[in-house]
Amino acid sequence: MINFILQAKKPFLIFFLLLLLGSIPLRARPTYDFQFVDGNGNRYVITKEKLISLQYFAITPIMSSSGIYSGGESRRIFINQKQVDAFTALLSGLEWKNDQETRDRRKGMSHVFWRKKREIKFHSFEMLDEKAEKIENLLKGYLMKESNQSENDPLLGKKISVTREESPWLGFTNSYEEEEQGKHLKAKPFPMPGYSVFKLPTEISMEAQSFLARNDTLREVIVNERYFSNLERIDVTKLILGESQFVGNIKDVKVRSAEVLIPFLLKGQILITYWHTDSEVTIERKEIKENEVIYNLSGTHHYYTNEKNSSNFRFKISINQTSGDVFVYGE
Repeated sequence: MINFILQAKKPFLIFFLLLLLGSIPLRARPTYDFQFVDGNGNRYVITKEKLISLQYFAITPIMSSSGIYSGGESRRIFINQKQVDAFTALLSGLEWKNDQETRDRRKGMSHVFWRKKREIKFHSFEMLDEKAEKIENLLKGYLMKESNQSENDPLLGKKISVTREESPWLGFTNSYEEEEQGKHLKAKPFPMPGYSVFKLPTEISMEAQSFLARNDTLREVIVNERYFSNLERIDVTKLILGESQFVGNIKDVKVRSAEVLIPFLLKGQILITYWHTDSEVTIERKEIKENEVIYNLSGTHHYYTNEKNSSNFRFKISINQTSGDVFVYGE
């Protein structure tokens, strides 16, 4: 192939080189919408996707020039459009420079970046600039508010173990078709003739009312229509980053409480968290976005090839407190 190219005529050689260069990706561009860097180098990044996230990247002692300073703990929350509008209102009147221009990097200066499509503009603030302090305090306030709302949540840090032996569908997976059919739950009135309600695990009931029932003859599991619409079982181990899936609608306000709903979705295996045998899921963080309560979860599941394997996964559960709609998102 190389000899052929060297012996080829000049026009063909130029064409080949252009084709080769065209396959090389351009330098990756940032995907954020806004970024604020305070005088210590801590970064606040706002990204507008399906949900609007605010990420705080803290300077660590290793990163700091003194070797001592720490910006605290890095974290990520979700904010709403009104909060973004309050932030952008503080940017009015600033003089913006193109990102190709040289940025002043004197100690104590802060900077704000604004990305529009492929163009990035920035503005630099002198140390102790009043507007820069307002921007920093606003973003810190968003992070602090979220932290205070999550402090007393008993779910945070909770670990939930899920096993195949507890599956309401145990024995109903003799074929691919049967397994796929079991991923779509019909909502029906309870009690339903021919169906046995589940008493265990305790997470799949509330006030002595079971959420699920099983018919061994029909090889079917149904959900209590008093509390739920039809539900979709989602394999959260296979969700890709940013992917969203609709689980269903929660009719009863009490069940919309995350303390009731999330353990049910996991222990009732509406959310599929393992391939073969078992998993352990940890509820890590909570965010509030207008009428939505969003929980970030991580997990490890085990499966077998010639040996035991483990795989990690992350996802989010979004509960709309007004409509009752529940979604899961890949992380």
